[in-house]
Amino acid sequence: MKSPATRPAACLILLLWTLAHAWVLPFREHADHPDLSKYPLLFSRADECAPIPATWDPETPRCIKLCSPSTCGASSSPSKRDDYIAQVSDGARNSSFSLEKRMQDYITQGYLPAYLGQNLHGGPYASIYGAPLGREGSPLPLITGGTGTWHAPYDGAPFALGTAGFHGCTGIVIVSNRAVFMAHTWEVPSWTGDQSTFKADVLDYFNGEIPSGSAPALTTSLFNQPGDNTKIHIFHPRVFNSVYVDSQYKQKLALLRAVLLNALPQASIATYNYNRLNYNSALDLNAAGTSTYSDYQMSLTTERGGILFQYDPRGTDDGQQDWRLFMERIMFEGSDTRPYAEEMRFGVQDLPAR
Repeated sequence: MKSPATRPAACLILLLWTLAHAWVLPFREHADHPDLSKYPLLFSRADECAPIPATWDPETPRCIKLCSPSTCGASSSPSKRDDYIAQVSDGARNSSFSLEKRMQDYITQGYLPAYLGQNLHGGPYASIYGAPLGREGSPLPLITGGTGTWHAPYDGAPFALGTAGFHGCTGIVIVSNRAVFMAHTWEVPSWTGDQSTFKADVLDYFNGEIPSGSAPALTTSLFNQPGDNTKIHIFHPRVFNSVYVDSQYKQKLALLRAVLLNALPQASIATYNYNRLNYNSALDLNAAGTSTYSDYQMSLTTERGGILFQYDPRGTDDGQQDWRLFMERIMFEGSDTRPYAEEMRFGVQDLPAR
């Protein structure tokens, strides 16, 4: 039995442990947030870093290079790999329509980094889909800072649609049996800004209102008919080096999911919270020997930060249409017609390390 003299010390220790435990383990602030309490805290808060501006979203990360028009997609990038959302032109996608094997070609996980690196960053390209052309003719250059979007209805020819260079920005890919829609939204200012900025730059592309940019908003009629089997995919940064369900901008991501499901209530959602690379696209900040050099080179040559959608009108064994979507090493396939599991709203599990 403890003596009276030791009881205050024991109570103080218990109180301090309770307060520390409450700080370390996040709680659920919204029904659309995953429960993070079962995951350990991987990294402590970096208090030595400068605070974020008071007008920014409090969930904005510190000590990390954020993705904005001034740090991503700079004209000095040798491959222009994140300047535009890319789509194969009609001429390119018709030229090799019947010459190559179909989508059933098996791509190993070990080959994926090189495959996506080649198809998003200058080739050699999968010849049935051709180069992801259309960059210079895209309706909205991403370097303007506005949200970029592209609708691609299926027209009987294979094609690819993709963009790369994500290291803080968020991509949305909506796929049905009739079309695909892809959007790139900037981290700065769209996600770091206030709620009105986020609404105008992101949500208004999906809620029927007029968005701030010049890119087309979602055409819901391509995705809301019976039999469309519409699936929504969100490519969003996670808290730096955290677990797969720990989204960076939790409050705004919950709003985006709610707006998307209101627009397309029959759709299912999968969110891949990617582990961002840490670099600035301006080449003089990524020279050999600097701390950002390896991440920058990885962004130019591998699957990291890349999204690639491929459609083949005769992609299955029995000659039916099929599609696949790569979000880094994660692959989604149209031939799997099951709705996504409910827990995939919060995050798709990481693949085992290579």
